[in-house]
Amino acid sequence: MSRYRILVVDDDSVVAANRARQLTLCGHRVSLLAASEPATLVLATSLPELLLVDLSAPETLAWQTIKSLQLRARRKGRKLLILALIPTAQPALRDSAHAAGADLVVPNVVDGAYLCDLVQGLLDNRHADARPGDAVDRALFAGTGLH
Repeated sequence: MSRYRILVVDDDSVVAANRARQLTLCGHRVSLLAASEPATLVLATSLPELLLVDLSAPETLAWQTIKSLQLRARRKGRKLLILALIPTAQPALRDSAHAAGADLVVPNVVDGAYLCDLVQGLLDNRHADARPGDAVDRALFAGTGLH
């Protein structure tokens, strides 16, 4: 298993710490950013390979973080993979997350092992067409019974 740099953006520090701990146990290097903090705090550091962002609250700066990091990645000729976590039963938010550039959108109730599998799969296949689109999201939501 490869180690990847992951940035976790969440407005709940306990949830963020739990996600970071799980991803660290899976062998990744994880940084945390509160959704209320501006993306400029991470722009001075190395660009992550994956942005794991909770988009539960559309008014948070998490949306701006996505845009800022995507712009920085494009300037460096890189593709930043984005895994967005959203509340269940909110298709409009799922569509907005895709429109903002999310590669995969899943319910924010995924367990740690499943989250590690999703992250590993996205990153291991990042040089392929990593934008699975709506069909995968719908299958994930249908599989959880949370749609």
